[in-house]
Amino acid sequence: KQWYQRRVRGYRNALRWDKDNLQILRDLSLLQIQTRDLEGYKMTRHQLLMLRANQRAGWVGYAIAHHILGDNEDSLNVLQTFRQTQEGKPADYEFSELLLYEASIMVEAGQHKEALEHIYKNRENIVDIQSWLEMAGELHYKIGEFEDSAAVYVKLFHRNPENTEYIEKYILASKPFNDEESLELCQKLQDIYPALKPR
Repeated sequence: KQWYQRRVRGYRNALRWDKDNLQILRDLSLLQIQTRDLEGYKMTRHQLLMLRANQRAGWVGYAIAHHILGDNEDSLNVLQTFRQTQEGKPADYEFSELLLYEASIMVEAGQHKEALEHIYKNRENIVDIQSWLEMAGELHYKIGEFEDSAAVYVKLFHRNPENTEYIEKYILASKPFNDEESLELCQKLQDIYPALKPR
């Protein structure tokens, strides 16, 4: 720990002579994470953002800094501000992951309905269909939309019939009243995917 702290002091001294040195700031931010200087990390990530406001990494790093400090609202504001700068630009995989990350912060903040609206609104820009479906199924369930949740888990089951978690969540969302109805639901899945039937 003392080694990290000495390195941090060294980087701070270097910044006195070259306060806008991107490499020093990036290295300092990594050391601040190592030493759990989270407030310092947030300040460094903000400085990096101000220096390179046109780069996605700066926005994401600053949003993460707020997130790890528990400032979910500020983290979401940073991400939403960044998305506004990207309007009209073609989406790529990294932007897709950013949209899912934004939704996960909403979930963490208890904003389940807002997170569901967010992923549906940005459906065309999210390329990881599996993750999109998993989040949609979970969120439909959490806000009480059980039929919609069950329908999503059927889609996931089609994509990966060997994933027992999808079967369990499908049954939960279908709200069976007893073991007999649970067995009927399993039979329904077997009819969809005959390979599940016992030999």
